Order: sequence, then structure tokens, then C-alpha cells
Amino acid sequence: LVIAGLAPAYITNFRFQSFVRETAKGSTEAELKDKLTARARELALPISGDEVSVTRDRVEIRYAVHRDFGLYQVDLHFHPSAAR
Repeated sequence: LVIAGLAPAYITNFRFQSFVRETAKGSTEAELKDKLTARARELALPISGDEVSVTRDRVEIRYAVHRDFGLYQVDLHFHPSAAR
């Protein structure tokens, strides 16, 4: 039951990580930050512009997803990144 409750967060992170890798190259820092935060909103990820770090050669995002299973609560921490 717990695995079924956690799996969607990991699947969504996998989709977001794929998007980060695909869009990391070819955009300015501001454009890339806008694209990543827009995609995060589409996937209902709790990511704001402050959590997206875009440098000349790297893109990094840090976020956490909270899951509540009644007696058991957990925060899943994710760190998608890509080289530029």
C-alpha cells in the first residue's frame, strides 16, 4: 500500500527529470528557468523559481513531496539536474 502511494511521486519526478535533460541546452538562463517552473506547474510539483538553479554549465532543482499515510508521513526529496 505504501509503495503504491509513493510510486506516483517517483514517476512524476522521472518525467520531470527527462524534461530537464531535454531542455537544458539551447535556452538562456531566464528562459530555461521559466520553462522548468511552467512544466513543474503542469506536473503539480511544488517547485518555485527559487528552487531552480541555472548556471552557465548546469541546471539543478531541489524539491520535496510530502506524503501522508495516516500514521506514517514521509517527505520525498528529489534533485533533478542536467549539464548544459
